[in-house]
Amino acid sequence: NLSIEDVPAAWRAAGLVHLAPLVDELNNDLYSAFRAPVMLTPQGLMRQWDAKGRVTFRRWFEPHLLRHVALAVFSQQDIEGDTSLIEAFRQVVMTVVTDGAAGGAVYRGTSVFTYPAYPAEEVDPTGAGDVFATSLLIAQYFLKLPLEEALSLAAQVAALTVQHTGVYTPTPDEISAIVAQYT
Repeated sequence: NLSIEDVPAAWRAAGLVHLAPLVDELNNDLYSAFRAPVMLTPQGLMRQWDAKGRVTFRRWFEPHLLRHVALAVFSQQDIEGDTSLIEAFRQVVMTVVTDGAAGGAVYRGTSVFTYPAYPAEEVDPTGAGDVFATSLLIAQYFLKLPLEEALSLAAQVAALTVQHTGVYTPTPDEISAIVAQYT
């Protein structure tokens, strides 16, 4: 497991933090270790493996840890229809639930609003959720865009990734062209 001792001191002063566990490998001390806004993509907390290596859904909700998180982002696919998990998360942290080409929804306390996906011809969705989440974090907290514009920018960047086979990282020029539309 990773703990705060595994994070270099210089990284602890980062301006933004994205916690993205793969296999529930984060110690609880990491959630409260940073002063910067922390985004959590909890997919790796919402999985479990049986003795034969089969991956299945695991309901994960730890409000005492989520209180240290500014933003949680996960997909409808990650929660396998457990909408009570959305309800639980939204009571503690701003929660964005993505739904691929259907866009997604933002839950903040009692308010909810939907946002559209950016039109794209999907070839392979691998990595699009992570690209969306990271772009949203940067757009909202670094570029200081209003939430609706940050969601739009993130959807547009994610749309770049689905138009390629495998994990595709948008180029700096592609990112710059998108950011220029919003700044």
